[in-house]
Amino acid sequence: MKRIEHLAVIAHDMGLVFEFLGIASLFPLVVLAIFQEWTMLLPMASAPFIFFVLGFLLTKVTPKTEFTPPISVTIVAVALSWFGIALIGALPYVFGIGIPYTDAVFEAMSGWTGSGFTMITNLDSTPNTLLFWRSFTQWIGGIGIIAFGISLRRKTRVTLFRLYRSEGRTEEMMPNVVSTGRRMWLIYLFLTFVFTGLIMLSGIPLWDSLNLVMVALATGGFSIHDVGIAYYHNPLLEMLLIPVM
Repeated sequence: MKRIEHLAVIAHDMGLVFEFLGIASLFPLVVLAIFQEWTMLLPMASAPFIFFVLGFLLTKVTPKTEFTPPISVTIVAVALSWFGIALIGALPYVFGIGIPYTDAVFEAMSGWTGSGFTMITNLDSTPNTLLFWRSFTQWIGGIGIIAFGISLRRKTRVTLFRLYRSEGRTEEMMPNVVSTGRRMWLIYLFLTFVFTGLIMLSGIPLWDSLNLVMVALATGGFSIHDVGIAYYHNPLLEMLLIPVM
């Protein structure tokens, strides 16, 4: 019976994370509209749709009794959440440019975890919406999926503090965990805005600057060109990206 209760806790909290990401993954659709890449509509809509559906279903699974689960349950919830978002985050790559699903999962996991390794060999011909999706996943992954979920707030069965620690975070938190998550995001957004303006001083367009800052601020790795930063032949850009990283 206790094991069933633990599984219910894990499912419920995974559902919350998926719901949060369902909201966030709608943002690349704005980029799609700007570049009018309408053929990417269904591929890009696949991720938020699955996130919302699974999130809705999983949040309906709740344990019958109130109890504090052991730390092992928290760790499993976080690990399965990361694995699940990689499986779902791979769908735009599969439907958008037709790469094998295993390659797409690798690409998605690389983005969400901020690793920055890529399986796409023709970035210069990849749709802008999908390039932004790569940058966007790494940008969110840079602050952490759980920290992202905390900032949006919703009561979880596992304590927010435990979820935060189970993601490997060591930063000190204020007494109000939700307030900490929101302040982290305000700082993150502020740095993204300021550094994008800084990179534009090197003569790089807004589109390139935003993508470069999103991945550099997270941990670096992804690029929107096959040859990476060398594409620009711009020493000033390289010097400006150093403080961003």
